Amino acid sequence: MAGMRFACRDLTMKAHDFSDRGVGRDFEAEPTLKRPWNDFVTGRSSRNTYFCSVLFATLMMISLAAIQPWIDPRWLFLDGQTVGEMSGDCCHVYDGAFSMLGIMLWASTAALASFSAIIFQQLYQRVDAKFALQAMLLSSILAIDDAYLLHEIVLPKLGLPQELVLLGIGILALTYLVANARRLIRSNPWLLIFSLSAFAFSIAIDQVFHSLDPVFVVFEDGAKLMGIVAWFLFHLNAFSDTLISGLRNAKTRVSVDGYSSNT
Repeated sequence: MAGMRFACRDLTMKAHDFSDRGVGRDFEAEPTLKRPWNDFVTGRSSRNTYFCSVLFATLMMISLAAIQPWIDPRWLFLDGQTVGEMSGDCCHVYDGAFSMLGIMLWASTAALASFSAIIFQQLYQRVDAKFALQAMLLSSILAIDDAYLLHEIVLPKLGLPQELVLLGIGILALTYLVANARRLIRSNPWLLIFSLSAFAFSIAIDQVFHSLDPVFVVFEDGAKLMGIVAWFLFHLNAFSDTLISGLRNAKTRVSVDGYSSNT
């Protein structure tokens, strides 16, 4: 009798499980993700292919902008204010196009990080929420710096040398990297390494040559844009990995709690 009682209880639990999963509703337990998005979410190799494609497309866009014969490439890469002052022909819709794109990507990274921080907090992933908030703060500072030319014009006019401002930003970035080293290494570190290398290359050209020659401008600001794109993709990957893991853990906890309450 005891064995039959346990067997009946197991059958009842399975029936509830099938009911919850939607038997009688074409067995659709959960909304399924369609390819290729499902591959992007679940497969690291497919994500790497996607990221490499985005970086390659960015490189091709920069190369085409550099060699096209109609517009001085400097007007595409420099910020809009500088273009207006240098060209003497203000203004055009393409002035500062790549500079504006970089600002948008900084802001997108900050928005992605702030949204992720809220979700992580709701999932009781406080350490991950702290990581996302730090990424949001750093990306916001970099977006504001680029948008308002803080390290190039504003702060030097207030008495802070450009080199000192860049050093301060570098210290903030280094603090962020050291504080979150383990988490950053776990999430496609090649994207982060690529991003930091591109930023270092851009800063080196700026500090060594101080030139507005079209070739130097394309290399300096093109490398900077590549770094920003890689920065955005890295954080997109890091937050999506952490969010997927958190949702899976939350689902597991709910399943265990539900099973415990039924038993």
